Amino acid sequence: MAYRSRPLRNSISGKVSLGLGLMVVALGLVSLLSLYGFFSLNAGLDLLSKQSVPKIVEGAKVTSDINELLTETERLLAANNDPARRSSYSKITANIKVISEAVRRSSIADETMNSRIIALKETLSELNELVAARIEMTSQTEKAVGRLFSYAEELGAFKVESSRSSGNSASQDDVSNWNVVSMRIVNLAGKSVTLKSLYKVKRVRTELEKLFRELDRLSFLMPVQKREKAQILAKRLNGLVLEEAGVITLMTLQVETALQNSGRGNFARSLVDDTTSTLITTFNKQISGVSDRTNALTKQGNLLALTFSALSLVSFVIAALVVLFFQRKVIKRLTKLNATILARVAGRDVEIEQSGNDEITDMAQSFLFYENEVNLREAKLTDIAMKDVLTGAGNRRHFMQKGQDLIDLSSRFDHPLALMMLDIDHFKNVNDTYGHQAGDEVLKHVADVCKGILRSVDVFGRIGGEEFAAVLPETRIDQAVIVAERIRSEIAKEKSHFEGQDISCSVSIGVSHFQKDSGDGLEDLMKKADAALYEAKESGRNRVMKTA
Repeated sequence: MAYRSRPLRNSISGKVSLGLGLMVVALGLVSLLSLYGFFSLNAGLDLLSKQSVPKIVEGAKVTSDINELLTETERLLAANNDPARRSSYSKITANIKVISEAVRRSSIADETMNSRIIALKETLSELNELVAARIEMTSQTEKAVGRLFSYAEELGAFKVESSRSSGNSASQDDVSNWNVVSMRIVNLAGKSVTLKSLYKVKRVRTELEKLFRELDRLSFLMPVQKREKAQILAKRLNGLVLEEAGVITLMTLQVETALQNSGRGNFARSLVDDTTSTLITTFNKQISGVSDRTNALTKQGNLLALTFSALSLVSFVIAALVVLFFQRKVIKRLTKLNATILARVAGRDVEIEQSGNDEITDMAQSFLFYENEVNLREAKLTDIAMKDVLTGAGNRRHFMQKGQDLIDLSSRFDHPLALMMLDIDHFKNVNDTYGHQAGDEVLKHVADVCKGILRSVDVFGRIGGEEFAAVLPETRIDQAVIVAERIRSEIAKEKSHFEGQDISCSVSIGVSHFQKDSGDGLEDLMKKADAALYEAKESGRNRVMKTA
């Protein structure tokens, strides 16, 4: 509902002033006292229409600014380079400044709210530093991977050299095994950069440590003329992979930094949500204040009616007309408006009367305007809190809540249920080749395909960067595999379009299913599906794998 002030053609204050003027002539000093009372009533109405409502509107504007701050916070979390990070943080800083100034001017400015704004500013500053650290760590990891693959060429040269000069068959086997293990180390370390889980990175590190022990053993078995060089190469390879500036060490720090980013981002979101909730509570208190003032005006009108009833017979007609006017045009309407406002605040669906063209009508319209604005803000906040902004799919929070609800229902009624985890293959290559905006289009395309195939009863969400998940109630695992295969096939067949370019992509999908006696929860099913997804990745990608 749009708010628009109208000229007061039937102004209550004008009619009250006319009645008071007539009573001054007839009643003298008593009438002057009554005149003061009427002007007090007029001042109260003026206070409500010119001060209370603007304060409520100003407060609503502050809420809107905080919603914009939440959007910029999401962009800061998604930044993958320093220019994007600096741009987002610059907007956040400017937005906080606007919010601080608006809060300072409004009626909601107090020590608690100022402390919240300061905490919000400090939290987002820390988040900016964490994002900068994540970007820097990603850059260092990429450089380390480059050094590792450059060093692989030197290992290849050694392989050719050692193969030509090997002696007997036993020596040839030792040389061949040494070369196989060294190249396996390079490949495994290179693949680790695609991992997002700290657990998986540590698991790769454990496997690499085993391979390095095997490489050291094989180095001692090399022919004497090649042994020293093999040991030097193995030591250098160990430094490039496992030591302080090695790929795995940097990858571990990168994943830890990403997790810190996620944690601080969630805290920032919660802080913004909490601040918004506090503002809404404050606005509700202001509505109660409006109701209190309306009650006060009603009491004041009743008191004036009693005063007029004691006037002399000469002024009785005029006083009776004034009282009648107040009863019909002010008191009755204010009482009704007060009761209606309280009923609506309590949650009952009661219609607010808007007939007339005066201050009371403005009060009713102002309340309806504020109520509508609050409802719109609450709906918008709910939508932001439960949906992924980029793809329109449910976010991780929404997926975890709704997915667990479906599992609880399946457990209670012993119905089948399946879960699939989906990850875009080589998504980093899309970003590196076409840019992050093209990557966003690929994410939207994948999400649209999934939403087009999945049912309305299925819960679908984006739970990570390029990772999606879906819970399929009333679905056996073989049926879920068919659905997953349809999704995989459709994504592989259809191309994304960005600035005139056709971008192909594929996905790997892991599928698990719920077993009542297993006691599995949502996270357990996700881990099983993730293991199947990892198997699909290891098996060549662009395929569907299911758990046993």
